[in-house]
Amino acid sequence: MPTCAHPRCKAALTRPFSRTSVDWIEDDDPCDAVIVGVMASPIDALAAPQPDLEQCRKCEKLLVRIDRLPCISIAAIDGPCRRFWLQLALACDHRLATTRSTFQAREVKEGYLPGMSIFRLAKYVGIGVARRLLFVGEPLAAYDAVSFGLVDEVCDSSNFESTCEHFISRLLPIDPVSVQLARRLLNESFSTAFENFLGQYLASQHRCLSTRVRGSGPPTEGAEPNLPSALKVG
Repeated sequence: MPTCAHPRCKAALTRPFSRTSVDWIEDDDPCDAVIVGVMASPIDALAAPQPDLEQCRKCEKLLVRIDRLPCISIAAIDGPCRRFWLQLALACDHRLATTRSTFQAREVKEGYLPGMSIFRLAKYVGIGVARRLLFVGEPLAAYDAVSFGLVDEVCDSSNFESTCEHFISRLLPIDPVSVQLARRLLNESFSTAFENFLGQYLASQHRCLSTRVRGSGPPTEGAEPNLPSALKVG
């Protein structure tokens, strides 16, 4: 799993993925980008028992918090991505995967729903591909996931760390306020009428232009740019 040791990153910390980790990121705002390790054992993924409704509620409550983190979230996927791990990957802003990674949703075939993946999946791949993935339930190869828009980049396992580092560099500079507002507006764009969306856009734009944030404004000539910190979780 990559360590995010990009030479332009101020920090690369490792903490186990948990609700406590999410609490820490929300409360302390320690980084501009967080990399979440996503990997599921093939045996555990195929043999998982059906969840009860309370488990579904708690799971989605956690995923909503990840979806609304104050930093950019990147899912680093190395292996079979199913069930909760697929939901986690979809809740992140970006997804990077190794060539040995696969994506699969078998829950509909097993008689229940794949969490709120049923809401998020179609936004990335479209209704037709989402129906195929959910109803057929077969594994989707990493390169196919890229072509469908589910994954941003694919690389060999040996190049995973450098790929993550390069991807982080492409995100520079990171403005946390505009990132959060753009994320929210993108999510709402699928269900909001243009007239209503225009008002939300203008209010968000006003906040961006009137709020002083880290890294705002162009750097002065010869000055070093503001650099993000990156945090690895899981």
